[in-house]
Amino acid sequence: MRIRPAGLLLGLLAVALPGMSVAKGESGLRIAATIAPVHSLVAMVSAGIAEPDLIVRPGASPHDYALKPSEAAALDGADLVFWVGEGLEPWMAKAVTTLAADALVIELGKVEGTEHLAARKGGVWGAYEHGHAEEQDHHAGGDPHLWLDPGNALVWLAAIAETLADHDPAHADTYRQNAEQARQRIEAMTSDIETRVQPIRNKPYVVFHDAFHYFEHRFGLHPLGAISLSDADHPGPARLRDLRQAIAESGAVCVFAEPQFEPKLIETVTEGTDVKTGTLDPIGAGLQPGADLYPELVRGIAESLADCLGG
Repeated sequence: MRIRPAGLLLGLLAVALPGMSVAKGESGLRIAATIAPVHSLVAMVSAGIAEPDLIVRPGASPHDYALKPSEAAALDGADLVFWVGEGLEPWMAKAVTTLAADALVIELGKVEGTEHLAARKGGVWGAYEHGHAEEQDHHAGGDPHLWLDPGNALVWLAAIAETLADHDPAHADTYRQNAEQARQRIEAMTSDIETRVQPIRNKPYVVFHDAFHYFEHRFGLHPLGAISLSDADHPGPARLRDLRQAIAESGAVCVFAEPQFEPKLIETVTEGTDVKTGTLDPIGAGLQPGADLYPELVRGIAESLADCLGG
């Protein structure tokens, strides 16, 4: 396995790998990407040349994942592997060592220019915290949901394009043109979202788990707290009590579930209140994988927030 330091990503040399598996797409490259949003960004850049394999099936948690045989085979045959990093996909460190030993592995979370935010602690944040933060942040080194800041997606598009261009110079111009078109699309989407969320920026709300920090930071939103810190976290009575109290004190408008998680905890927090409920999808669980997924995912979060908070 060859892992390039982040600062060298834009200066990779073309490498010819022996023993390539069956060619996939016009370039002959086999490309793997772990989660659907990363897969989408790679698919944008490689459109018309190569079709990347998605490793983590839609709707599954990337934090603790068991590979299917077909997914292990995709890693084993890959020439290039894109993932976010150990904070999100800790199991991948071993997987790429054992299955992708001959691949060029790109850890996007370490790409120069990527913005990182600290993980938040406890279930209630800011002025409404009542001192029962018995759970600590579960992401050592920061919040790993980096793709939910479109600014990070733009940084990654450039790194993906240069990686593919250096690895497949015959199609370098196409990769760069695709990346430029994707950049324009994401910038236009970001501008639309800024307009869409302007009326709801000061409205407090609660999310199911703390996955939206990057989106909230980018667009200046006002989250109150999270029911769970991670998809494997089970909040204690103190946190649920604090959330209910904070909702009452703040006048929170909405509590948001996620499509892949059991909604009973949402009912516990909202029972006996007038708070509305909505759904936010941080990873594309309900979307078709492919080049369109990333813009649909980010725009969908904005629409769900605006629909619930602005109603």
